[in-house]
Amino acid sequence: MWIKGVLLVIFVVIGLTSASVLEAHILGSGYSGRIETDGFDNGYYLAVWGTSSGINGILYWVGNNTMAKNLSPIVTSGRTVNKLSLASKRGFISQSGENEYFIAWRTRKGLYGTILNYDGSVQNESIPIYTSSTVSRNMLAAGYGEVQEDENDYGYFVVVYAPGTNKDLRYAVLDENGDIKSSGVLWEPDDPNYNLTTVSRRVAFDGEYFGVAFRVSEESGDYIYVNVFNLTASGRIDKNYTARLESPANTTGRIPIVGKGKGFIMAYYKGSKWYTAAVNINNGISFGSANDVTPAGISSPSSGGSLDLVWNTSGIIQYIAMTYPNGNGQLVVEKLYLNGSYAGQYWTLSGSGPYNYPFVAVKPMHSPEAFILLWKTGSSGNWTASEYILQDSSLTEVSPENQVPFFGNAVSAFLPAIGTALLYRKR
Repeated sequence: MWIKGVLLVIFVVIGLTSASVLEAHILGSGYSGRIETDGFDNGYYLAVWGTSSGINGILYWVGNNTMAKNLSPIVTSGRTVNKLSLASKRGFISQSGENEYFIAWRTRKGLYGTILNYDGSVQNESIPIYTSSTVSRNMLAAGYGEVQEDENDYGYFVVVYAPGTNKDLRYAVLDENGDIKSSGVLWEPDDPNYNLTTVSRRVAFDGEYFGVAFRVSEESGDYIYVNVFNLTASGRIDKNYTARLESPANTTGRIPIVGKGKGFIMAYYKGSKWYTAAVNINNGISFGSANDVTPAGISSPSSGGSLDLVWNTSGIIQYIAMTYPNGNGQLVVEKLYLNGSYAGQYWTLSGSGPYNYPFVAVKPMHSPEAFILLWKTGSSGNWTASEYILQDSSLTEVSPENQVPFFGNAVSAFLPAIGTALLYRKR
């Protein structure tokens, strides 16, 4: 049935089920890193990162946060992979074994894709996507979504990128076998002097439209744009809209975006604070008012942020999770309402900073939700990952002694729905 819609981490926890705490997993040094999960208590989460000769990756059990399989190397390219993006079929599958992971990655020779099966085995190692020239290092995002037609579901991996000239925004659509179904230009500026400078690290999906946020350097300043498009059952673009957020200009850092069912929420960083804005789709794009989502207790947030959805057992989106560093010493996980406003709760990790380039992928509330976090300990340090659940209003690291599912007081506190938007889930 369709329902639409490291280092020791130190934190204070009262009433733990066990005093045993794992050390967060030190993955290794390298370039761009990402994390994803299939979304099931008995499933996996995957961490990948680029190296000087390809892509490394490790698969972990969600249930106890231990290594299931070292996949390294996933790809041996013979060249440096200094930017990648990762997507999974999370939200569209009824069990872990139906999942696939898709990695989009760049070298100086072009853009390629890799598809992994649910257990990390390689289905397609190196799919050429764009090899006419280089691809911009800061302009690469990937995602997954499904198109319904005549009661059939058609799943597609989508890549959004910019060639090395940074003069236009392009896309490619791949089916689950790795065949490219369509590709081309999504948007190009009216003024040839404008340059694209960064894109959201994921392609979001709202149940109908795929979406990215990107920044453009113009004569009067740097502005955020949003592009959304939907697909036909054959994987070709149907509708394609782009709009500029007129204010503010000159934001910095990441611009994460997430689909919440019939629209998106985008976040941006300006003047040492994080803000969000709703992205509404109705024969075009309109933006909601800005929300200041930086809690009063967070004194020095930095510009690297990530967003993800949190669903309950019925596939209903409960809230949006956001993560970003606070100075050099803390990683913040924050709760947002579905309209993007601050929901009044946040949690922090400390002791293994600096927490650079963080990402969050959330396992839904099959038991409690689990926050799977990735960060880099310094600009040239190690990629690090681990998994956390909420216990007694604190983040507690999952371990063999403190496993998922954990049915404690933390569960009941977060099951009431904050919103009624439905996510596109098979169950």
